[in-house]
Amino acid sequence: MHEQEHEHEESAYGQQQRHHHHRHQHEQQVQMYEQQQHGVGVDAPANVGYDESYGTEEYPPTDQDNPYPSAPMPQTIIVHESLRSLVRPALAELLGSAMFIFIACGAGMTTIRYQSTGAQTIGIALTFGFSIFAIAYSIGHISGGHLNFAVTFTFAILRKISLLKCIIFFLAQWLGGLIGIGFLKLVTPKPWWVSCFALNHIHDELTQGHAFITEFILTFFLMLVIMAACDSNKSNQTLVPLAIGMAVFCAHMIALPITGCSINPTRSFASAAAASGLDECPHAWDGHWVFWFAPLSGAATAGLLYEYCFLEGGYKIDALIDQYLLRR
Repeated sequence: MHEQEHEHEESAYGQQQRHHHHRHQHEQQVQMYEQQQHGVGVDAPANVGYDESYGTEEYPPTDQDNPYPSAPMPQTIIVHESLRSLVRPALAELLGSAMFIFIACGAGMTTIRYQSTGAQTIGIALTFGFSIFAIAYSIGHISGGHLNFAVTFTFAILRKISLLKCIIFFLAQWLGGLIGIGFLKLVTPKPWWVSCFALNHIHDELTQGHAFITEFILTFFLMLVIMAACDSNKSNQTLVPLAIGMAVFCAHMIALPITGCSINPTRSFASAAAASGLDECPHAWDGHWVFWFAPLSGAATAGLLYEYCFLEGGYKIDALIDQYLLRR
């Protein structure tokens, strides 16, 4: 009789221990799932991951994914973690976009006092480049530091982030830009509004076709730098934000006199929205489509080129050639 009671106590103890073990294993799974939710970033090389597993949609685990059936899946924890994995990066993108627009477009307004056109160009280009560098370094480990819908759009095409995260990041960047330009309009005197809040405007002697080619090439250049800088195969990841900031600086040095240098659709929209309706800025929306389609197409082209031709020795393009051109 005592032996049976002893065996029953041991069995109950063993079940309790196994239950604790299963719970511990599941907590580790939740932690790993949370870590996989961050977007591809300029300051998160561990998550940049050009591995195939990163391109999957971000669905929370189900009961079928639980290797320990005796330990129920804590659905409240899963929902909480998945929501946090979207809210925190989106908030970082919103805050980063607001700061970027306020600082960079603000520099575009204050430099109207410079007598030299060259000094204006250099001052604006440096501010855009270094603000991207600083903000990307600050929030890169949280959201990836996209700050540009052309970048987010390209990563969605490459399946580095989910469609849901792409949409949420777009809304965050768009709203953040409006908040930043709104505060800039609040704190600047009206005589400065003649600069039209760093509005993108095509040079009078150039056509929209010229502007499209310029924006396409420079956004292609920026996205190629981002793809290369964030490549997980590179040994040095510490200079990623600086490399991207310098690319933004170089692009502005070229395109400021031509188009005002967009390479960022949501930044162009914010400036146009602030300048709209002002007597000093009657052409706020002229050619605005260029500053959306050119950056989006240029960035997507660069992303696809790097993904298929340069990533890991170009094994993807080699596979396509073998499959469609060399097969007999």
